[in-house]
Amino acid sequence: MNEVNPSAPPASSRLERGATTDGGNPEKVLDVGCGYRKTPGSIGMDVLENSAADVIADLSGPWPFADGSFDKVVANHVLEHVPEVVHVVQEAYRVLKSGGRFIIRGPHFSAPDMVWSDPTHRRALSIAMFLHFQPDALHPYSNAKFRLRRARLRCALEAQPGQRERWFRPGFRRALQTYENWVNDSMSRQQLAERVYYRFIPFFEVEVELEAF
Repeated sequence: MNEVNPSAPPASSRLERGATTDGGNPEKVLDVGCGYRKTPGSIGMDVLENSAADVIADLSGPWPFADGSFDKVVANHVLEHVPEVVHVVQEAYRVLKSGGRFIIRGPHFSAPDMVWSDPTHRRALSIAMFLHFQPDALHPYSNAKFRLRRARLRCALEAQPGQRERWFRPGFRRALQTYENWVNDSMSRQQLAERVYYRFIPFFEVEVELEAF
């Protein structure tokens, strides 16, 4: 059972609707900064009382869950808003089980119009920034130890298909998709994309999946 703050709304029934692990048990998912669109079957946590959250708490403070409570933590367009990324990564690591996954999605640094059009954004994201939390990092920022399982750079923002359709010609969109698939075919290409290629074709979004050691 997840241990939450006694003042928080009960969420055990919501867990039962989550995905299942290989053993057939419900996968326990925490959606931090869930806002109004929470991951189905998850426990949502947000500071906004009128959100879809099950637990009202500030990500900048201690999270009201016991160590090793979850199989997965989701942060969908959240880290660009928080004061301290390292604190959020540290808390995600703490509440995850060994082998648990941390899914992060947010605006890429090469899309300034997306990053700075929101007055609550504090930063952009990249794949490279999460390499500092790997066990072999030369300058680790915390005791959180994650392995980068996968990452993806996106040229076309899937979250806004209406906007995309208005100005993307179908042929150009297909070319961008081909380029996106090529870049994401290997880590070395992703590294080159964040060092060089982004100057010519920017990326709107980055998604990473980290695995807790």
